[in-house]
Amino acid sequence: MRLGRRSGLYLLVIFILIICAFLIRLPNKANNDKPSPINPSELSSNSHSETVITFAYLTSGNGSDMQQLVDSYNKTHSDVRVEMLSLSSDRYSEMVNMMMASGKGPDIMSIHHDWIITYMNKNWLLDMTPYIDSQFLAEYPEWAKQYGKINGKYYTFPTRMVTTRLIYNKDMFLQAGLDPDKPPKTLEELVYDSDVITKSQLGTAKRGFAIAGGEDWKGFVQSMEIANTYSGSYLYNYLKGNYDITIYKPWLSSMIAMRKQESLYPGEVSLKYDTAFTQFTEGNIAMLIANSGDLSVLAQSEPLSFEWGVSFPPATDVAHSGQGALMMFPEPTIGINSSTPYKKEVTEFWEYLHDKQQLSELFHRSCIPSIVKGINDNDIYKPSIPNCDKFMPSSLDSFYPREPIWLEDYGTVRAYDDPNAGWTPRMQVYRDILSGKVDIDIALQNETARLNNQLQRAITESRLNLAPYVILNFNPLKPLENQSGSLK
Repeated sequence: MRLGRRSGLYLLVIFILIICAFLIRLPNKANNDKPSPINPSELSSNSHSETVITFAYLTSGNGSDMQQLVDSYNKTHSDVRVEMLSLSSDRYSEMVNMMMASGKGPDIMSIHHDWIITYMNKNWLLDMTPYIDSQFLAEYPEWAKQYGKINGKYYTFPTRMVTTRLIYNKDMFLQAGLDPDKPPKTLEELVYDSDVITKSQLGTAKRGFAIAGGEDWKGFVQSMEIANTYSGSYLYNYLKGNYDITIYKPWLSSMIAMRKQESLYPGEVSLKYDTAFTQFTEGNIAMLIANSGDLSVLAQSEPLSFEWGVSFPPATDVAHSGQGALMMFPEPTIGINSSTPYKKEVTEFWEYLHDKQQLSELFHRSCIPSIVKGINDNDIYKPSIPNCDKFMPSSLDSFYPREPIWLEDYGTVRAYDDPNAGWTPRMQVYRDILSGKVDIDIALQNETARLNNQLQRAITESRLNLAPYVILNFNPLKPLENQSGSLK
């Protein structure tokens, strides 16, 4: 009996200890009231006093290239760990803008070129002037030094550039009886070639051309608005200081024609670019407007089973072919959150990312051309990716002056409830036209009027000084001559 009582006592003590341990592990309710789906500031440190830096990254190419640099950095810094945040590329800017506006932004981040001025004006970026010297600045062309500079202070530097090209499947051209060394030079030829190729593939799901209409940037911006600069015009008229999207009627009409003849890849207004690009690599789409960042994706995959070529995008017609430089734009630049509690650690990581050796490695792995001097022409780092040389900037490519930044107030959380914010209405107009929901002329005219009305409203409310964005003697073949505005 004594043994039984002692066993019972032991069980009681064990039971009490378990209850105590459970109560100790219960979360503190006071600390559990913060709704935070993404709160980088909570990723602070572990039991080894390791500082965790949160890094939001956006690229036109494959993010694995940057992940390799981050992994290398983490291996050599035992007291610091950089964590890359997983954010949708489609909504990257929107999500980071909301995080910054709420005071819970990442420690360091990529910033899309459309938002650079807004970030600087809102003091969201750390002034990097004390951390750079004349040797650092000497590596950049003059325009790049001015790109992220305001009031005499440097906040960010563009390091890589994105070029745009038409890529095409030479094998599908051959199968259709077309010359594989003569891709379409005009929209009329694009429609014709697309139709001939599709008809040669009867009984299959293969198509002549695709546009990722389900995305804004890699859909209509890259595949139409940027491509059209090679024909000499862009949605913002630098000479007149106004907007005109009626210039895209030839592009939209051509895509409608391809849709009707069933040579445009199905689901055009909902098609995502990753899907379209995958279909191209699998030999199911003959032609696609792509950018230099796509080559880094090809570098990470198996070699294509067909021969493919690269050319400039088709012009609206023969008369307009080559009447403007094909627009280039910087890769999203990297800036430091001015509110980061880890300025020393984050600054050291920023310096690592801007080191010429690391930038050379990025170029070697991705083929995204570098802006820093002496990298693109260095044979040691020449990429082995097929057709990489065709995406290198030429005399027919150029950066453009930036159009008016009159949507700066949309850097707040509230603004994203506004259906008229950002590119949304313009992109929807393109989708409605392509799907046949609206009259092409009326829709383009109405959206042009809306853009110009908002532009005038921004001027009237003193939210915009238009003067720096009106460029006398603007030459689309040499867009940066005679310009006083900031660069795209």
